[in-house]
Amino acid sequence: MTETELKYQQYHTAFKLRQYFYKKEADPLFLKYQREEIEKQVWLDKIAEIKTKHPYPNGFSDQDKIDANNHFEEQGIGRLA
Repeated sequence: MTETELKYQQYHTAFKLRQYFYKKEADPLFLKYQREEIEKQVWLDKIAEIKTKHPYPNGFSDQDKIDANNHFEEQGIGRLA
């Protein structure tokens, strides 16, 4: 596996973990925020926590994300976003 492919795999893993935890932990807080049951900052803090726990590879740019998605599509995995 090349260094580029390794970064793509790390990005894919972080993306999927973030997606899972956003749905499981952040989305319910967003609904509570909309119903004025919690402060907005509680929801935003959860998003920041998820991003910190599941970071994208160091130096991974927006163009790298596009390139990774194109790579996944070419491999038959499909686009992430």
